[in-house]
Amino acid sequence: MNFNHDSFKLKRSLVSGGSYTTIATGITTTAYLDLGLTNYTTYYYVLSAVNATGESTNSAELAIAPIGLLLNRATGGTASDWTGSSQNGTEGPAKAFDGTTSTKWYNGNTPPGWLQYNFGAGITWAVARYDISSANDVQSRDPSAWQFQGSSNDSTWTTLDTQTNQTFASRFLTQSYWITNTTACQYYRLNVTSNYDMFTNASSTSTFGVQLSELALLAYSPAPPSAPTNLSATAGNVQVALSWNSSSGATSYNMKRSTTSGGPYTFTTIASLTTTTYTDTNVVNGTIYYYVVSPVNMNGEGGNSLEVSATPQVPAPTTPTGLIATAGDAQVALIWSASSGATGYNAKHSTTNGGPYAIVAGNVSVLTFTNTGLTNGTLYYFVVSATNAGGESVNSTQVSARPVSPVSTNLTFAVSSGQLQLTWPQDHTGWTLQAQTNSLDADLGTNWVDVTNSLFTNQLIFPFSATNGGVFFRLKYP
Repeated sequence: MNFNHDSFKLKRSLVSGGSYTTIATGITTTAYLDLGLTNYTTYYYVLSAVNATGESTNSAELAIAPIGLLLNRATGGTASDWTGSSQNGTEGPAKAFDGTTSTKWYNGNTPPGWLQYNFGAGITWAVARYDISSANDVQSRDPSAWQFQGSSNDSTWTTLDTQTNQTFASRFLTQSYWITNTTACQYYRLNVTSNYDMFTNASSTSTFGVQLSELALLAYSPAPPSAPTNLSATAGNVQVALSWNSSSGATSYNMKRSTTSGGPYTFTTIASLTTTTYTDTNVVNGTIYYYVVSPVNMNGEGGNSLEVSATPQVPAPTTPTGLIATAGDAQVALIWSASSGATGYNAKHSTTNGGPYAIVAGNVSVLTFTNTGLTNGTLYYFVVSATNAGGESVNSTQVSARPVSPVSTNLTFAVSSGQLQLTWPQDHTGWTLQAQTNSLDADLGTNWVDVTNSLFTNQLIFPFSATNGGVFFRLKYP
């Protein structure tokens, strides 16, 4: 940066190109250690210079991901050397991998020869560094030249590093050798071609053999499993059912919960799991819970999944049954049977068969309701639904009723073109028209007959003829 600066400002992002968050200001050196990061997550950094007049533009972006711990992985396996020495002998091959410099591996045969380590079937590590520790005595036995090799099958070997003219200036001295290696192998071998005696005496023979106290094989912890996908949460009554897709390599999962979107999340009521489903029963109905799940294996814990939320509730009540509608004067009385789990009911009506329905009474706490203020003679359609904190049930089976005026009224008639037209008030639709036919010389009798379809109208037309005898009509209240 061509900028006369007093200090630097360091910024970081999880997305290439930003936006960046300032993580340090007032930096007066040219180095900074960023701690508390997540291994194997890529971070993007830019740097700007600051002085009394302002701040420079950002530097070019640097992308880097912290990696896992570098640890000696040579534990739990088996060791051998080129002469078949007893692995667990007093100075056998296993002593080079027992984690202490107080013991040693010693083979009295003149190099070349090798010391080998087998992690075990199915166990592989990409060794990034190996350490050799000199033994307690006889410097002439120290390895001086070697190839460090790896193999996946104990037969085909790849040379990963070659060293010559190496010296160990003191006893129990550990020297480290970094290598460029991304291949995970089950077998590693130190193929010693010369000891210190052969090196200093420029001889191809030696009577001293070869020894060392420790051979450490260091590899970084591999990345933990990737975050699970497709986490879903289904609310129930005092429970939330969760499921997700498995993460490759995961041996268990951490289910985490919060009552705040974005966390912080807690394990207070959620345990580690070995399946990809979980039912959280330690919840309170009506509370929103936010969940994430992370995968775990021997390499650590992976990242959290995307967050999901759910609000446990009591289940919606069952659908009301037994709805009955009884018409009255400008009103219809409704009655129905109780629904399981209901705390209230919504009574609804429509003037169209099948709805849509309008709520005429909400959250009714009893099993009856009278819908008043209706128009006599109009046919209404009714349904009832049940409600509680968990929601609303589906509507009941529809019923219908037509409110009518109870006041007696007159029929009006007109004769035209051989037809008799009878009419009565619209608000008396629902009354039944009755008729009786007698001979012209007979009086009014009791043989009344309901006229078909008269209940649904306020006007009917009949053929008219003087030969029909005497015909009488009347309206009957339902």
